[in-house]
Amino acid sequence: MNFANIYQAREEIMNDLYPDPLENLLGKIDPHYNRKMVQDNEKRWNILKSALLESAEHRTVYGVNENNVDYVLYKRLKLLKDVWKEFEDLRINKLKIPEDLTLRLWNVYIPFSEWIVNKRKNIPKDKAYILGINGGQGSGKSTLVAVMKLLLEKQGYTSIAASIDDYYLPLDRREKLKKRVPYFWARAPFGTHDVELGIKTFRKLKFKKPVEIPKFKKDLYDGKGDRAPKEEWQKVDRVDIVLFEGVGVGCCRPLPEQELDKPTGNELVDRIEKRDDPDGTFRRIVNREVEKYRPWFDLCDNLIVMKVPSLEKIREWRRLQEIKLREETGKGMTDKEVEKFLDYWTPPTWRYVIPLAESEDVDLVFEIGEDHDIKRVIAKK
Repeated sequence: MNFANIYQAREEIMNDLYPDPLENLLGKIDPHYNRKMVQDNEKRWNILKSALLESAEHRTVYGVNENNVDYVLYKRLKLLKDVWKEFEDLRINKLKIPEDLTLRLWNVYIPFSEWIVNKRKNIPKDKAYILGINGGQGSGKSTLVAVMKLLLEKQGYTSIAASIDDYYLPLDRREKLKKRVPYFWARAPFGTHDVELGIKTFRKLKFKKPVEIPKFKKDLYDGKGDRAPKEEWQKVDRVDIVLFEGVGVGCCRPLPEQELDKPTGNELVDRIEKRDDPDGTFRRIVNREVEKYRPWFDLCDNLIVMKVPSLEKIREWRRLQEIKLREETGKGMTDKEVEKFLDYWTPPTWRYVIPLAESEDVDLVFEIGEDHDIKRVIAKK
């Protein structure tokens, strides 16, 4: 579509978006916006246009410039129009998020979905595009994936959500593992996933072959969790895009052995390791397991990290997740069990998950604020 046609179509789209969500969006973009003073679509268009051009993030991450800004703006407004009602239904009724997410939809979700589509176009049509999404507990991975599925559908692409949590070893195998290696008393660390099943499943997804996606039920057996029966697995034929999320996704670089004997520099982590792993046996086992995930994670075409502000926030948000699980299901871990679990998973989180944001393997970093909002997106490549 050339610029002349964009201007012809602009009035119709903006009228369809007026008053909401357009007025709401304009008020959030420009604190001084006054609908009584702005009576025509050209002025509204220019406010949105200026905001895109003034945003370093939109220029560096999404390639917005003077030459393409009108076309980008038109495409995004059209997508906003197409998705708005379903997005609000998803936010309110499924995700149960009371906060207004109009600005995040406009500044983060819509442009990121376009970024995914552009990456997908670089992949042969007979293969699926796999995006790895790493992030600590409570960082918003599940919300991001749910919104991306909706936005990608509106742009003509089929997608599925895949979680690394669904690849935990079934309970009987974890019990056998615990007998051999008592350190593996619960799921979570590297070594407690069925990596072989993950590789096998994702290779079929990559080459668009029929496959069944496993399902893991965390609330079974007082929070120990177990793999669901096969009849509950998701059957997938062919899919364009796989959104692969999880705390450990992308972490496949073991640390040098000598690093494992040194203090980490984090008082909490050092205290936990001194108490629970004084001779370093467990951290060495985990370090060896990390490498085994490489063939699985190498199937990802790109990797993003949702960077949580601190280790303390990861622990805090994980507690909140367990409280929510208990409220919704009446099952789950007790507060004491949650604290024990957090101490179990905290050292690997500090050693492998948190540093991933600085890794050369990562394409984008989403910086998450203490209020769970996405503060900015940084391009690493």
